[in-house]
Amino acid sequence: MMFPAYRSHARVFLLALAACAASGCVSAQRAPALPDAQLHQLNSVAWMQRSPEYALLARSVFASAQAALPAALAQPGSAAAEQSPVPAGAGAAVIVDLDETMLDNSPFQAWLVRSGAAYRPQDWDAWVARKAAQAIPGAVEFAKAVTAMPNTTIFYVSNRECNGPGPCAAKQATMENMRALGFPRADEEAAFLFKGEDADPRGDKVARRSRIGRDYRIIMLVGDDMRDFVAKEDADLLARRDPAQMARAADLVGRRWFILPNAMYGSWVDRMGTSPAAMAGQLAPADLPAPRRSP
Repeated sequence: MMFPAYRSHARVFLLALAACAASGCVSAQRAPALPDAQLHQLNSVAWMQRSPEYALLARSVFASAQAALPAALAQPGSAAAEQSPVPAGAGAAVIVDLDETMLDNSPFQAWLVRSGAAYRPQDWDAWVARKAAQAIPGAVEFAKAVTAMPNTTIFYVSNRECNGPGPCAAKQATMENMRALGFPRADEEAAFLFKGEDADPRGDKVARRSRIGRDYRIIMLVGDDMRDFVAKEDADLLARRDPAQMARAADLVGRRWFILPNAMYGSWVDRMGTSPAAMAGQLAPADLPAPRRSP
């Protein structure tokens, strides 16, 4: 037997449950607050993972790069500032970055946001070892188009690290990840040039581009950071809008340089400081009066 008051409460509960099921709600409980440490990345990671604009923009960059391949192959000279002279009779090479250029690591960045954890190399290594990165939209198709060009090959030049001689776990995991995604040359270890493999006092990509440039004419560069295109010194000049560097870059971008958007991290962030407050201090705000705050 059910008492009238209890029966009334039960009926209200069942009606509410039915309404909840119909509307798709699963719980009235609030989601836990996110930790503060990585909240400054929330919008940029959400944009990369959820916005159609990012996916379409990435595809448009690769479509433009693919369309520019024949002209880049026909044009003399090199896309790389450090390649001079160009070896006579050399085959052509297209150099691409990996992270946030060919491979999408936004799940790792999302983990940082949700956990509030600071970046640690060991956590990044664990992510690489999972071999779970997906391809940036348009990346596989572009890489295949490069290898379909006559006398043209692709090289993956990445700052993923190999520490010392011997087998490199990061490289093997990356190759397996990219093989599963259908990237060309994923079985060829020589196609992957990682940080730390060779003695390189600079610690950037200049030496690796130069190494490729000894045997190939570099016709195109694709990346998400200016240091995928130039040395650190020139990237710093570009950040300061140096007229000579900006003019040279403007002459190459869209023809031999193709830049993927990355609002999550990069050398541009390194120049702005390590905290949201430091970054906010470098913004150029509108000349408006301070907003009136609610009591």
